[in-house]
Amino acid sequence: MKSEILLSGSWLWTCVWQSTIFAILGLTGSYILKHRSSRAHQVLLLSMVAAVIVPAASMFVKYFGWGAFVAKPVVIHSPKENPLRINHPNASEIIQAKSVENSPVPAEENTATAGVRPYDVKFPWYSVLMYGWIAASAISATRLLVTFLLGFRLLKRASLLECKRIDQAILLAKENLGINKDVKVYCSHRINSPVIWCWRRNPALLVPSAAGPSGMDWTGVVCHELAHTKRRDHISGLLAELAVCIFPWQLLLWFAKSRLRNFSELACDDWVIAAGQSGADYAESLLDLVPGGQMVFAAGITGSKKELANRIRRIVKDRCGNPRAGRTWVMIVSLLTICLSIGMALAQIRPAEPIGESETDDGIPKQANVLTPEIRKLISTLSSDEWQERQQAATDLARTGADAKPAVPALTNALTDEQWHVRKAAAEAITSIGPAAKSAIPILIELLGDEEWFVRRAAAEALTAMGPAAAPAVPSLIVALDDVEWHVRRRAAEALAAIGTTSKPATRELIKVLNDEEWLVRRPAALALGAIGPSATEAIPTLIERLEDPEWQVRHAVADALEKISIGDKSTAPQIIEALLDREWKKRQSAAQALQKSLQENNS
Repeated sequence: MKSEILLSGSWLWTCVWQSTIFAILGLTGSYILKHRSSRAHQVLLLSMVAAVIVPAASMFVKYFGWGAFVAKPVVIHSPKENPLRINHPNASEIIQAKSVENSPVPAEENTATAGVRPYDVKFPWYSVLMYGWIAASAISATRLLVTFLLGFRLLKRASLLECKRIDQAILLAKENLGINKDVKVYCSHRINSPVIWCWRRNPALLVPSAAGPSGMDWTGVVCHELAHTKRRDHISGLLAELAVCIFPWQLLLWFAKSRLRNFSELACDDWVIAAGQSGADYAESLLDLVPGGQMVFAAGITGSKKELANRIRRIVKDRCGNPRAGRTWVMIVSLLTICLSIGMALAQIRPAEPIGESETDDGIPKQANVLTPEIRKLISTLSSDEWQERQQAATDLARTGADAKPAVPALTNALTDEQWHVRKAAAEAITSIGPAAKSAIPILIELLGDEEWFVRRAAAEALTAMGPAAAPAVPSLIVALDDVEWHVRRRAAEALAAIGTTSKPATRELIKVLNDEEWLVRRPAALALGAIGPSATEAIPTLIERLEDPEWQVRHAVADALEKISIGDKSTAPQIIEALLDREWKKRQSAAQALQKSLQENNS
């Protein structure tokens, strides 16, 4: 269920429009406040963080039903036989809600074949987009990590530099900026202009190797670099990098990241001028530096030639503003951003509380089935021409749970959808409804042979939710025990365990599955044998062997199975006695109970 959220086309659309809105708001605000670089930087940073957090928050709000608006339930009085006609182009029949209840099928009869049905193959655009997104994010994250490690290596290979003029400039800058941390100076031939590394307890200033003997005025340059430390630009830069790693397709965030870096440089220039440095002298110092690209984790004083020229022009024309954003202003803007983010995430409709249904002695319902406008809309959306909308509608019905019972006929029809994403989501919705949706069992049996293993797994999970009513699926579940995907084998074994004693025809296959390479398959196989009960006595030798399974979860499941299977065969006594000496208390307990049953049967 939870993984279906990420496979939903509507969630992708939510990420696009919400991140776009916040990115536009941030860029617009930064343009309006461009003469106050510190405030423009703050607005742009908050908008980038919100652009990533709000879509994720909206996803969780929608999944858990925390929306601020509640749908009003509508009571619909309808007769008991009320088939729902589906207008989907692929549906040409009316599915009756009581078809399985009125026509029980014996467990021993194979009512459906587990073959693969032909579906129209279409290019999986959505899957390509999702995998492309994941690949782009992984590449961006890898690049970020490599850059961080290269920064550490650069600092490690740098040499400690002792220069009185730089040391004096550092003392003066620390006094003007109110910085109490010690700053060490390193030199390296691998850089062209000064940068500061803040990812340690005390910042480190890296300068080019030729910086020591040069006659440049270091006062403004050092003050600029230490201003990055005071403003914590390394943290804001990291947040911006993470934002574009998470949403690499959002071009507005890339543009916002570039603007954010530029505003941080302008704000540091403001600090230099506010500290008393002459604009002309500072501009002259910048002209002595070599323009170069900015490092990701180390704030430098120079960027591209164009950016450096614009900064020098701004300094010479005395357009530098107040470097302080203002504590009150920051609190107000942060509070507004939080309120806007929470409001946008909660601006959703959650399902109404269900109204119960009861009947009189005459079978006349006192309260009719309740169909909220939201469920009615979702049922209608299941016949949409867009498969992403049909998938999302089924996903939303799955989150509704048992209250989605009126949608069972529509969901049953969706099980035959041409898109496997829709079939999977419909099966998961049937799972959340439970035994009330047992009319879908015949279609679920067919889905055990679907070409997509995701659908086969979802079908097995839905049959598990049906419990003993899924007995007609036993023959197909036996076939599913040999599926190439272990996820399907696991769910098939769990379904047989939920069916119970009528799963007896699957005993031999379950015994084979006890030796499956995946312990997550062996465990439900043992539980299924235990659910079959005394009829599964032929599994006793293999179960006793599996008491030595390397996984304790399997050993416990085997022990529980042995407790539920009546033991009357004396040949199993040595193995049981050996199990009494095992270190696992659960295994000893099972062996003791199995031995007690064996003695009781022998005495009788």
